[in-house]
Amino acid sequence: MVGVVDTGVSPIADLNLVGGRAFVGALDAGCGSNTSSYYDDNGHGTAVAGIIGAKDDGYGIAGVSPGVGIFSLRIGDANGAATYQAMVCAIDYAAATLSDGDPNNNIGVLNISFGGEVYEESWRDCTNTGNSLHIAICRATDKGIAVAAAAMNSSQVYGNGYPASFPSVITATAFNDYNGLSGGGASPNCTASGVSGDDQYANYSNWGDSAEQAHTVAAPGTCVQTYWGNSNTPNSYFTGTSAAAPIVAGAAMNCKAWSLCPASGKAVVTKLVNDSQNYLNGNRGYGFYGDPFNLVNSRIYGPPVNLGLY
Repeated sequence: MVGVVDTGVSPIADLNLVGGRAFVGALDAGCGSNTSSYYDDNGHGTAVAGIIGAKDDGYGIAGVSPGVGIFSLRIGDANGAATYQAMVCAIDYAAATLSDGDPNNNIGVLNISFGGEVYEESWRDCTNTGNSLHIAICRATDKGIAVAAAAMNSSQVYGNGYPASFPSVITATAFNDYNGLSGGGASPNCTASGVSGDDQYANYSNWGDSAEQAHTVAAPGTCVQTYWGNSNTPNSYFTGTSAAAPIVAGAAMNCKAWSLCPASGKAVVTKLVNDSQNYLNGNRGYGFYGDPFNLVNSRIYGPPVNLGLY
């Protein structure tokens, strides 16, 4: 099951929404929410969930991990605003599903297409962090949850971004792939403005530096078709690292479901990055302008995640 830490998820027919919990407006460890609804009043969370797990049923689109159980961990309101504490509460709730005695509600992967800025030295990890969100991430990964996080969309290094900069998460940058083929030259299949060319790094995407290379991969993030709001028709072309992260989350879920990944959430990060890089090493045509063999100004976008391996 994949936990979607976002604005909620709408109960549309093409998603296997198995439950949820709301933490909207939470300000302290009591995790109180100003709503009991874990449904989506914004649209962002449903778009993310569609990329992860839309059913492969001959209708609409198929997600990366088709039909996987989706658990809505709602932190964002109708305007997409969320508190830092709400994210902590959502992650701790997910971790608790692995020790509550109920094997039917276990969350194996978290997707966090949300974030902001926080100062923490790049050498901080689970052994020495004092940051409450970083600690929550560590609790979750120690229990075996793999966490995929969006690098965010400010065209800058994500080193002070949360949770993208935490080394226990697998951070998704974005590149453009308009036709699913290598070689470039295709035109955008949506009206996203100001985007760069096919098979190139997305010009809105944040990137890592050398300190983040070990937990960074790239995925398509421009004009990704999915659902938005309450529509049962895939009516949206979603652009941003928020669209790239659920592709990575779906890959992590498949890797765990097929027992191809180790039990540790942090070890899943290492495996996905290494597998993606190793495939690129032998198949450089699979890459993009900005990948590790085609660096742009020393930016780390990472190797493209390879969905076919899982």
